[in-house]
Amino acid sequence: MSDINEDVTFWQAARDKATLRRAVKVSLIVGTLLCLINQWEAIIAGFVGVNWVKYFLTYLVPFSVSTYSTAASRVDLVKRKIECELEQG
Repeated sequence: MSDINEDVTFWQAARDKATLRRAVKVSLIVGTLLCLINQWEAIIAGFVGVNWVKYFLTYLVPFSVSTYSTAASRVDLVKRKIECELEQG
């Protein structure tokens, strides 16, 4: 990832290793909890009757939200830092 003093685009921030690592951790924790809450009966029955599309989406949604929020926050932080430096001269 670029230094905090350099301008960064949303897509650069979203593809950053730290952003993706955080998103995977969030997805594994939140996705697993949601799967247990929403499909615990099917899981206990040996994954009989599990809706695999919903199962996949249960992990994809927290991954996407975490990636988006981290990248957007990073871009905002860099923009504010640049604006602050410009104001100071």
